[in-house]
Amino acid sequence: MLLLIFLISFQGFSQNSIEDGTYLSEDKLTVITILAKNEISYIEYNQHSPYSDNLQKLPKNQFCGTKLYEIMTSGFGEYSLNNGSLKINFETNVKSLDSSNITTLSGYKDRDSIMLKFRINNYPENNLENSVYGVDISSDNNKINLNTNFENEVELKFPKSKTEINFLINDHYELKVKPENSLVIDLNFNLYKTMITENLKDKVVDFSYFKKFRDKNVLQQRLIANSRQP
Repeated sequence: MLLLIFLISFQGFSQNSIEDGTYLSEDKLTVITILAKNEISYIEYNQHSPYSDNLQKLPKNQFCGTKLYEIMTSGFGEYSLNNGSLKINFETNVKSLDSSNITTLSGYKDRDSIMLKFRINNYPENNLENSVYGVDISSDNNKINLNTNFENEVELKFPKSKTEINFLINDHYELKVKPENSLVIDLNFNLYKTMITENLKDKVVDFSYFKKFRDKNVLQQRLIANSRQP
């Protein structure tokens, strides 16, 4: 089970094809998000969800403006649709860090050193607030070993060198950098891949009982996703 912290701020298919978007079960406890390239996010809540509750009322189980929701099942994978039956094949080795971008950092003028600025980005939610916490950044020579905690930017100073530095992000994403010039390194995290429960089994869902969620105001709210195994 997972605990989802949701910051409170809260059709579409034929028999063999589905529009991209978010779909809710009749009790609003199962949330399916159809993505591009036949990718899919699946979340099943216990008793209450951010969509089933009246978010205008003050939640009972809240902390610092957030409300806790218990997740029974959460996974990411690929789907196929046949005669209204949605088959979900979950990925077994999901990593939330999808990609990185490196650009030149201007304004740093130390002649003998360079600055590497790591920035934590998340998508597809809006960019008003970082929603990914506790990113581990280490180097192959063990000179760098840090955790970003609640920060969405970390700056590291290095002497200029042509020797390549190998960084490891969250123990799986390898990043090679030559510290010849100051750089901005954007780490791009997919929020649909941050909450994954264990022992997932592929599912077949009767999609005729799901309706597309069209409230743009709620869909644009910030989702702060911190999950843990109890």
